This record gives sequence, structure tokens and C-alpha cells, in this order.
Amino acid sequence: MVERLSRCNLCLGARFSVYARVRGTMLKRVFTLLRCDGCGLVFVSPRLTRAEVSALYSPSYFQGDGFDAAVDYVSLLDNYDAAQRESDYVLERIRVFSSRKDLRILDVGCATGSLLRVLERKKYASLLGIELSPYAAGLARKNCTSPVITGDFLKHDFGDRQFDVIVSTEVIEHVTDPMRFFRRVKRLLAPGGVFICSTGNVRSLAARLLGKRWHYIAPEGHLFYFSPTTLSRYYAAVGLESVEYSALDGKHRKKMLRIEDNMLLSILDRSMHNNDRRVEFVLKMLRFLPRRFIGRVLTIAMGKYRLPMAKNGIGIVGAGKVSRKK
Repeated sequence: MVERLSRCNLCLGARFSVYARVRGTMLKRVFTLLRCDGCGLVFVSPRLTRAEVSALYSPSYFQGDGFDAAVDYVSLLDNYDAAQRESDYVLERIRVFSSRKDLRILDVGCATGSLLRVLERKKYASLLGIELSPYAAGLARKNCTSPVITGDFLKHDFGDRQFDVIVSTEVIEHVTDPMRFFRRVKRLLAPGGVFICSTGNVRSLAARLLGKRWHYIAPEGHLFYFSPTTLSRYYAAVGLESVEYSALDGKHRKKMLRIEDNMLLSILDRSMHNNDRRVEFVLKMLRFLPRRFIGRVLTIAMGKYRLPMAKNGIGIVGAGKVSRKK
């Protein structure tokens, strides 16, 4: 059954403006993206049926042949250097709060396990992954020693387990109910625990300049589009405290930017092999610039570093790199 949204998932407002109309890459159907007039959250309505959604996340999706050309998790299993560069995005954010290796870390939507594998090699000792796709979870179990659950993060019974760090890499744009997702994160975070996510920034320079050509717009599977403001409002609504990029000390801000430069260059390299026309467009725009400069241009244009992390009360042991704003 097609789902139409009558209220905003964040502020419960019922007045919307059309943000964009976009044709899907798989079903060739025209989708409407709406922006809430109250809080600015951007989302897709109506949605695909459950059967259509299930078909989107077949094995081919994880192999780079799905609705999002940037996704090719299987290739990361054969390219540890690329997995390392892209996992550094998460590693540096963990290190902002703690240098401990005994942190209890949950990777939500762990896909084929590339992040778990990197964390294992970095000697993190208490890791758990959860992945909805049986195909991807099976590959993760073959390539990691850490346990991987096949199941729905919102429905799985974790018992009384809590985690010091919960990671959500390119997941929250896919979920059908972000508020419910963030409430689950809050319940599973230990006191002082940290939530780290990555997704697109709908208020970034790239999103504003490219409009409906922005590469994150994939309305068949990307259902919500967040900004620093809307993400912070979600955190506040469930009782989490936002940690902004500007609150980090200068050393960690610079290191975070360098890591993001490398991550985006790595993703750009992988996307070139998928014949992504949007990547070709970007490369034509930047082809005369040095590679390091291209990385920084992409980092600033994409604005992912502006999206806040969140913590559950006071920081975990090892903090001290985050200033508290009064």
C-alpha cells in the first residue's frame, strides 16, 4: 500500500512546500519531495509499497547496481585501503570523545561489514553489527569476527544491553520513521554514550546549487533529507545533546576536515567506476584543480562535517576535546 504523509515527522506540522519533483532511477516514476513549512525537514511523499521497497535492497543494491550509484559495499571488501579511508570518518569522531579500545560499539546498518572489519584491525574489542539485509549480513559475518545480527534495528530485542557508541553510516535517510529511530538510539546509549551518523546535508552548498540534481536525491530509497538544524531538533526531541563541529577544539576540527577530504576523494574514485553521470559532471567542473584542493572543495560543498553528533549526557571517559557552550 502506498503511504502518504499528512504530518511532518519532526514538528508534526501539516503545511508543506514542493522541494523538487524527481524521476526515480529504477522504477522511472516521478516522486515529489516536500519541505515542511514549519521546521524545514525535506521528505518523500508518497512512498513505495512494502513490496517495492523490499525489491530495492536486493543483492544488486550492495553491488553498486541499485537506485544509488554511489553504493558499492561489496567492492569495499576487496579494497581495504578505501574502506580504511571511509571508516576514518567514524574513527576520528570516536576519538574526539575517547581513546579507549574497550568501548561497546553498535554499527546500525552495517551492510557488508567494512567498518566492523576496520574497527577490528584497530583493536576495538566489543563490536556488534545489525543489518536488515540477509545477503549483506551474511557477507559481513564471513569477513568479520564480530557478531552480526540479521534484523530490524527498530524491532530487535537487545535485552538490557547498552552501548558507548552507536554508529549509523548512510542509514537515517532510508528509515521510514526517523523519530522512532532516534528514540531507539537514546534508549540503547549508555549514560555518556555517543551517537555518530553520516548522511547528506540538504542545506549544503552542493544541495542548494544542484537542486534536484544533488546526488543524495534518490527518492525511491532516500526518504528523509536532513540539515544541521533538523538533526539537532531530532536529538533534542529524544533527549540527546547535539555536539556541533564548531564545539571541537582546533586540532580536531582540522583533522576531521582532512579525513573528510580523503573520504570524499575515495568515494569519488569508486563512483567513477560506476559511470555515475553526476560524478562526471563534478569532475568536469574541477578537472584543472590539484587533487588535495578538490578534496577540500568537495568537503566544504557537501557540508557533511556540519551535521552534529549527539551524546547522552556527559561525555564518555577520555573526553576533553569538546567545549561546552554556555
